[in-house]
Amino acid sequence: MSNNYFKFKKFTILQDKCSMKIGTDSVLIGTWADCINLKNILDIGTGTGIIALMMAQRSDALITAIEIDHESYKQAKENVLNSAWTEQIFVKHISLQEFTENNTEKFDLIITNPPYFKNSFKPPDISRKIARHNDLLSFEELVYCVSKLISENGFFSLIIPYTESDNFINIANKHNLHYSYLKN
Repeated sequence: MSNNYFKFKKFTILQDKCSMKIGTDSVLIGTWADCINLKNILDIGTGTGIIALMMAQRSDALITAIEIDHESYKQAKENVLNSAWTEQIFVKHISLQEFTENNTEKFDLIITNPPYFKNSFKPPDISRKIARHNDLLSFEELVYCVSKLISENGFFSLIIPYTESDNFINIANKHNLHYSYLKN
């Protein structure tokens, strides 16, 4: 059984209400993504808020963190309120599709650990299914929305399984988003 919290050096994440607990993928992308000298960041599917909090810790950018699952949204909001970055992170309970329709702001960085399972066993818990499976947010929809929300010189950072990378890159290319390697 996992803990109800995950402790970092400068903040603690509560995760008892979220369908998905803190995992390696979120910690890695929160560490790897370049967020220096940016004005604004969009965190899609913030879950506990871990990626938004890691971005806030490493940058001065304003961060919008969106989450479709109500319990995860409440948990992310709680985690932000218990952090040093309450003025920097704005958590919204909204789907990416609805956010894209109603938003005119462009983002310098869009970051996500998206749901990427398809055609695989689905857990009975609906919140967990939404977080893990791309039934409500396909790669095509994700890339379309990102292409509408990203600034002219912006970056889109995500983490997906290697087995999905060629398919994702092809979809991204169709929307004029181009793959670049992680630079060390």
